[in-house]
Amino acid sequence: MKHSSEVSVAFRRNMHESLQKALSRLHSSLNIDTTVDKIVIKPSIYDPELPGNTSPDIIRSVVRIFENVSDIIIVESDTRTRSANDAFKALRLDQLVGDNVSLVNLSKSHCSNYRMSGHYLKEAVLSDSISRNSFLINLATLKINPQDMTYSGAIKNLFGLLPQVNKEPLHPFLDDVLLDLLEYYRPTLTILELGDVVIGNREDGLIRHIGGVVVGTDAIAVDSYCVSLFRLEPPQIPVLKRAYELGLGEVLPERIKELGTDYQIDKLKESCSSAIRDWSN
Repeated sequence: MKHSSEVSVAFRRNMHESLQKALSRLHSSLNIDTTVDKIVIKPSIYDPELPGNTSPDIIRSVVRIFENVSDIIIVESDTRTRSANDAFKALRLDQLVGDNVSLVNLSKSHCSNYRMSGHYLKEAVLSDSISRNSFLINLATLKINPQDMTYSGAIKNLFGLLPQVNKEPLHPFLDDVLLDLLEYYRPTLTILELGDVVIGNREDGLIRHIGGVVVGTDAIAVDSYCVSLFRLEPPQIPVLKRAYELGLGEVLPERIKELGTDYQIDKLKESCSSAIRDWSN
């Protein structure tokens, strides 16, 4: 069967080496042309007091890899339980700020109305800090709930691009909102960190160390590949199925090409299977 998307897997001595190796294997072009106005890094910062946030180490690695290419902004929005500025400080991301690296609280930035796809949002108030010419790096983490066959990963990470503080009214329509954001922003690069994966609810504090990263230019393929490692069926997850039907990415694991050594791919699969076995017991 012909592959329509690819993901690159890497395990190295440290996160920086893992990320560099994974990126080097991608066949999809990561060339940044002259129309790009900035590099935007969107980490996953739920609550610094709970597990499941993008590690400062991998954020630092992304900055190191791209800092000589263009200006970089690291973005996050406020929630009802924490401010983005406090989250930046708690994770010590303020140490990354330099001549061409800055932190942007989307909830405190200048915003305008933008037309959306209309799955739920016909228009939305979005930060002007991120333009359609930005090189958007979706730097997410993975949370798996085997009990109800749900997950949170790269697509869910886009929810934090909405600058409004109270996002709870959107939760009943979350899949539609995520599809609107995915169609509008279309991340140029997706990096799913598999350092510590949350199993179940964050508040329970159950994590399993997997290690390594999975990267790709197709966010749907990255999510689909990773959830399949934890025995979830991507075509049976509504948001992935709908994204696939809309032509936004690949959802079928057999059509997603794995890039990496056999040893590293096998190690990743065994680590994920072991995590599920431990959880089941």
